[in-house]
Amino acid sequence: MIPRFLMVFILTRAVAIGATHLGASAMTPAKVAQWQWIANRDNLFPGPPPSPFLVPFVRWDANFYVSLTRDGYPPRHEG
Repeated sequence: MIPRFLMVFILTRAVAIGATHLGASAMTPAKVAQWQWIANRDNLFPGPPPSPFLVPFVRWDANFYVSLTRDGYPPRHEG
């Protein structure tokens, strides 16, 4: 039999995943277009898109940090 704490953990993860996908399905068309993954569109969208299950879990700033690890910081501006 599965211990109670494991069942609670699984249930809370299912609620969180469901809420994330529900929120993603309620995005406006403008936000959907903004977040549409076009492979290699720029350095913020490298390579192929993640699986549809994982897409709602991508944080808004995650692609920026991926670009920093791949390309480093941009050159400093004078001034």
